[in-house]
Amino acid sequence: MMKKKILAVCISLLLVSGLLSACSDDDSSSKKSSSDSLVTSSSDTTSETTEEEATEPPDPSLTLNGKEVDTKELVLCTVDGNDIGFDEYRYNYYYFISNYGANLGVTDEDMSKLSGDEKKERFETLKTNIMSFIKTSYVYSKYAKENGISLTDDEKKKCDEEIEKIKEEQKDKYSDYLKQLYLTEDYFKKIVQQSKLAQKVQDSFKLSDDEFLDTAEDKLVLVKHILIPFGYDITPDADMLSSMGVTNFSSMTRAQKMSILPTAYASLSEDEQKKEKDKAKKYAEDILKKVRDGEDFDSLINEYGYDGGMTEYSGGYLVGDFYTTYEENFTKASVALKQNEISDLVETGYGYHIIKRVPFDREYIKKNIEDEDSDNTFKDEYVSALEFNTLDKLLATIKVEESDILKNLQYGDLK
Repeated sequence: MMKKKILAVCISLLLVSGLLSACSDDDSSSKKSSSDSLVTSSSDTTSETTEEEATEPPDPSLTLNGKEVDTKELVLCTVDGNDIGFDEYRYNYYYFISNYGANLGVTDEDMSKLSGDEKKERFETLKTNIMSFIKTSYVYSKYAKENGISLTDDEKKKCDEEIEKIKEEQKDKYSDYLKQLYLTEDYFKKIVQQSKLAQKVQDSFKLSDDEFLDTAEDKLVLVKHILIPFGYDITPDADMLSSMGVTNFSSMTRAQKMSILPTAYASLSEDEQKKEKDKAKKYAEDILKKVRDGEDFDSLINEYGYDGGMTEYSGGYLVGDFYTTYEENFTKASVALKQNEISDLVETGYGYHIIKRVPFDREYIKKNIEDEDSDNTFKDEYVSALEFNTLDKLLATIKVEESDILKNLQYGDLK
């Protein structure tokens, strides 16, 4: 439950890397639907296209108050000083709807059930999300500009070669291929280069093993903890256990029970939760006394702790101000500790924690860097967290100016 994880959300979606791999395999790719082809960089495969998904995209157009708008030189908004024309906005519009429209309730089916202010409000929410989405595609460009990162002539040439390769594969279907992806040739070239630049930015955050070890020793802390969850001694009812596929709750380890106890605790009434929470606090206080009295911390983890991560990461968790997926209270308490110091009880959404800062173990950290069986080594997590934290702050500085046309855009105006 408390295992270290790479940040789940990347600050920017590389709009084209998945698109290139998904659509250049063979000629049949030109028949894929927009929702099948407009994939994020985290996806290397596409699902089979249903007959409904394969609907032909509409011809590009924009109307306002029933009158068609000339989109050739139209600028719908500026993002950090970059003009966003109709073609770019349209691509992001359909990309966003294809991937996230169902979650926001803005599919054609959803919108057909709405009218008046409700439909307008739903569409405004969609536009806000699309604008935030577009901003993320420029945060890498902004970082690159501020840090002297750019594409070389050879790298631009390779981008052109990637597009030429797709042209050769698609042959006379290339125009249909672009149409299916809501792309124009000019904008296709732009996002290929945006993707290549974003990759260079990501690469700039990478650290050698020795660089990471030095950084970790200087900026991070190594901690162990004992977790006592709210409702630590609850026995869930038979129906709940059955729905979770559990046949013998009493024989489960504390770490295994931790996957069930939060749900069992959440199902209690407010009064029952208070009683269980008070009981957990008293139990944790008793364990803290054992710690203060000098009992071995590792032994107490083994005897009382509910976090299975303390077995997998027996040497401790690396924690820093931003390098963590733990709750804020846990992080603050950890980084405030001096070496070998023990915290008071720290409350998080999981329960009560007793945290100990342990001496920095360079060999233990190095072992976790070199763990080839894990995708989440300490170094990988740190680099991801550093990139996210840096770009997230930069994202907040990106300014957007919307044109009157975009401000007044209604559902159905853009095709």
